[in-house]
Amino acid sequence: MEIPIYYDPMIAKLVVHAANRDAAIEKTIWAIDNYHIE
Repeated sequence: MEIPIYYDPMIAKLVVHAANRDAAIEKTIWAIDNYHIE
């Protein structure tokens, strides 16, 4: 897929919420591993 130069540079935003920093990091890693943009 070719993205034109006039396209908004933020194609997606990932936000993770957890009880503490370690849990948030773990969730973030899982989310990034399972994140797909088509």
